[in-house]
Amino acid sequence: MLGLPALNKAAFYAEQIRSANVAARRGVVEEIGRHGATDYAFVLTVLLGDIDEQVRGTAAKSFGEFGAQMIPLLQQVRRSNLPERRGALDALAEIGWHTIAPADLALLHRFIMSKLAHERPQPIPAAKECLWWALPTDNQAAVLDAFGLSDPVPATVAMGSAVALDERRRPVDEECQRVYVSPALDGWTLVFGDPASHYPRDEQRIRELQESDFWKTIMENEPDAIKQAMLSKMSRPSREERCAELSGRFGAAPWYKEAGDYESGGWCIAGKR
Repeated sequence: MLGLPALNKAAFYAEQIRSANVAARRGVVEEIGRHGATDYAFVLTVLLGDIDEQVRGTAAKSFGEFGAQMIPLLQQVRRSNLPERRGALDALAEIGWHTIAPADLALLHRFIMSKLAHERPQPIPAAKECLWWALPTDNQAAVLDAFGLSDPVPATVAMGSAVALDERRRPVDEECQRVYVSPALDGWTLVFGDPASHYPRDEQRIRELQESDFWKTIMENEPDAIKQAMLSKMSRPSREERCAELSGRFGAAPWYKEAGDYESGGWCIAGKR
């Protein structure tokens, strides 16, 4: 139930989304998404049909961040004749393709496959957007297995680049949830993104960290959420260790990361001793 302050805010949003000023509508959708204000999901629903592509896209991404609780609302909009129904499909895809109705999935699959049939090799913009790996193999199933990936969906380069851009914008403390796996290019498969949360946990690493002086002094009084995040990160192999591990499996597995504003870049290639 919305209290009086929330109702005032809702009235303000309702006025702004009717504004002819696109900056005002962009401001509303960005504010709701930034603050995770699920109480105003009905406002985002209207903006899914906005004439401005940026407004529509930001609204869909906000629904993706709100997660599964928004699925019934979006599916209802998708089944309607409202102009927002197309944007509802985008929003459902942001949450997960498993939320999309079978008929819509069939249409999307045919559309993507038609695009792939005419796609030609070209520079991949995603290379400038996030960390990426290069594996000398055309076995995509082996690549998916090596990175702990599941539920693959066919994707064009444009779709993959959009995923890479989202990964570049992801806050440092949030783990990568989606990656783009390229088709085989001259015998190489490229993986854009670093799904560290899918890497196997090593319980021995956790025990050693908890027994260390660092943990007993520096981390002792930290909140449990920070402790768990630290344990989760430290329990998994580093990128350099993964580079060595994957190189042993595929023969090579270098990774590259272009430096951007206020962030570091780097690369790693593992060789035999």
